[in-house]
Amino acid sequence: MKTRVVNSRVIWFIHHFIRSLWSNYIFGLFFFLYYFFKTVFSRKTREIYKNNISLYNKILNVDELIYFFKNNYKYSYDLGRGAIDHDNSKYEFFYKFGDCDDMALFSNKKLRKMSKNENITNISRVCIMGKWLKNWHYDTLYAHKESFNLFNYGNIKTASSVDNTFDNLNGTFRDKQPYFWGDTIYYCRCRPILEWICPFLLITTLVALLVIVI
Repeated sequence: MKTRVVNSRVIWFIHHFIRSLWSNYIFGLFFFLYYFFKTVFSRKTREIYKNNISLYNKILNVDELIYFFKNNYKYSYDLGRGAIDHDNSKYEFFYKFGDCDDMALFSNKKLRKMSKNENITNISRVCIMGKWLKNWHYDTLYAHKESFNLFNYGNIKTASSVDNTFDNLNGTFRDKQPYFWGDTIYYCRCRPILEWICPFLLITTLVALLVIVI
């Protein structure tokens, strides 16, 4: 089974330009405001949020992070069974958690925070594309104890190389959903700064072209 980094830059472009546009500037902003005010004005929401974020903030090592995602985290689709996909803010995540991109986002943040004490390196959120364009998965890739790992909701996929970690993950998905992944999967490392800059540049370019045409 082959693993290639960035399929003709398509997956990189889709993640950093297209998905980031609605994830950060459209749906992301809307749901941030919605859950922020819900946390402020709803006592029940605020209690759930405080309890979950307190558990998360107490995590000091990888084993505790794995325990949190296996025992406290619950998979939750974005609105429309994932149709309105976006990166959850902390107000949304610690109230209702989220899907794979949110798991990857918050496991990534915690791994970065503990990286020095736990000797963790090469931490990055990755987006993975399977056989078809709609087959996407987000995860956190990191190096720890002389091995490469994919966090995968706390069900760690460990191997001696990056490619082999994806082979292990691909086998898991193929067992559960044989149609999901092909013989070749593609991935790219997510760059948080670019996820904000690229959509802005795209919008600016389109507006400039529109002005020129008119």
